[in-house]
Amino acid sequence: MRRSIQLLNRLRGKWDQDSVDRKLSLLDGEPSEFSGSGALLRAWHDQLLFLVAYPDTAAVARAATKELRRLGDYLAQMVDRSTGLRRALHGSGLAHTALCYSYSVDLLRGLAERFGSDVELDWDDPALAGALEELLQTLVRTAEADGLLSDSVSTREWLGLARRPARKRGLASRRGPRTDLSQLLHLISAHPRSDWLDQLCDAANISVRWRLGHRDASRTWTRFPRRPMHYQHRSPIDRREAVALVRRRLPSPVAMTARDRLQLIDVARSALAVRMRETDPVTYANPDEVTCFQLERGVDIALFGMRPSRRLPVESYLGFVAARNRVPIAYGGGWIFFGRCEIGVHLFEEYRGGESAVLFAQVMRVYHRYYRARQFLVDPYQFGAGNPDAIRSGAFWFYYHLGFRPTDPRLNALAAREAARRRADPRYRSSVSILKRLAGSKIYCDVVARGRRQDGGAAMPSEEAYVPTAPDLQALGLETTRWIGRHFDGDRRRAHEDATRRLRQILSIGDYSRWSATRRTWFERLAVVALLVPELRSWPRAEKNALGAALRAKGGPRERSYVLALQRCRRFQLALTTLLEDPGSRHG
Repeated sequence: MRRSIQLLNRLRGKWDQDSVDRKLSLLDGEPSEFSGSGALLRAWHDQLLFLVAYPDTAAVARAATKELRRLGDYLAQMVDRSTGLRRALHGSGLAHTALCYSYSVDLLRGLAERFGSDVELDWDDPALAGALEELLQTLVRTAEADGLLSDSVSTREWLGLARRPARKRGLASRRGPRTDLSQLLHLISAHPRSDWLDQLCDAANISVRWRLGHRDASRTWTRFPRRPMHYQHRSPIDRREAVALVRRRLPSPVAMTARDRLQLIDVARSALAVRMRETDPVTYANPDEVTCFQLERGVDIALFGMRPSRRLPVESYLGFVAARNRVPIAYGGGWIFFGRCEIGVHLFEEYRGGESAVLFAQVMRVYHRYYRARQFLVDPYQFGAGNPDAIRSGAFWFYYHLGFRPTDPRLNALAAREAARRRADPRYRSSVSILKRLAGSKIYCDVVARGRRQDGGAAMPSEEAYVPTAPDLQALGLETTRWIGRHFDGDRRRAHEDATRRLRQILSIGDYSRWSATRRTWFERLAVVALLVPELRSWPRAEKNALGAALRAKGGPRERSYVLALQRCRRFQLALTTLLEDPGSRHG
């Protein structure tokens, strides 16, 4: 098996007929019984998954899927029988294995509902009992609190006492009677301050053990909805072809029912959770804001907006999970404010060696076309700052060839010199010290170019200096604090009440009482930001109406409406930018 794994790894990125024949030979040539260590089984599993995501032909896809199924059957029989195999594959995310992790309470609720007793409190974690004992003191009131202090029962035994058989109260989950975990989640949900308790529980790091016995929960079988397959008939498209995708028009989103959207949320949560990962847009996904695009070359990108109660204060965090030929291969998100989108794309390790540039370009395309993002930024961690793996891989050049440039002019000049040396000598490699220097600032790409484009493999960089397309959020937050301190002596409640009243008057909002509670909440939170603009009262009626519509949209059913409405408030954007750059323009 070790040799087969090595040979398949060498065939990654090769798509000619000889490579197809060799792949099929390797898949057909495996012995009827698996052998080797857990590490070898995992490596073989991941080679098979890569072939399912990037198949040369239908025959390769069928053979890899058949072999995955055979491996899954083997694990179903052997994991419980072999202590060594069980330990070696713990946390791997393979079908029929187990993992232990501390998820957020919101995600735990979903996992407990879907998978029942497969997800349980990890009583083998020595820290769990102490964390739960402290938490239960907050959850339980009246005389029960004294019982929690008794030495006659353990924390685990107390949860058993507190749990009635589910059949007596109609509280059974889809997969059986109430467990210790479901009892704990019930206590949390029943508390009057459940939202506050969720944060307390998240901080407590409640560890659970999850057996991946369900077909919909494993790296092996989690899949996107059905779509036409794409077969890799030739080498990956080059960088120029990849970046050309960014400006291509999007097809219409996939038509989905309410049930389809909920199922796609489940798929995205499983794809991340079996890898012991979470993102807020997926964990707190809003069922009314789930969108999926089926794109060229087998790529699907599912977008997730957050429930109104979980949205960020000013900008918008909109996440995604991407698949190729239905296999989840990446996740990430975009933080959007006006025309700026700070983007993060995380490719799962087992799919490296495929079309990474195509995937990144497709993600940029979706955020550019669907959310109207005009300028993308990438955090330095992604290409080297505090990230040795990114330095070793030369990740900076991956972004550079997609059109990204350092926001710092000095680093931009350094990158240009290094790029010239790389073009002159294909064998040249930037030193570790230079790559660390290049990770000293964010990098950006203006999709809507302000100047003529450059050559040399760069996609869309402007020859002009970096110009932000959105006000700096940290500076905006500090200015908001100064404004509250200056005008209300730090009394935030009075500041928000006064700002809401004044802003409603300035914007002539007469139907405020008919707004939903969520819309009013977000309008009140943003009112202090809007009143930072000193000349707001003198604005033309059309621009006041546009600002009012944007602030109203923040608490609406879909945050995309806020993203697009805010981009129409060009005067508001310029006013905030001027305010933060020129202290003399601040409201007196």
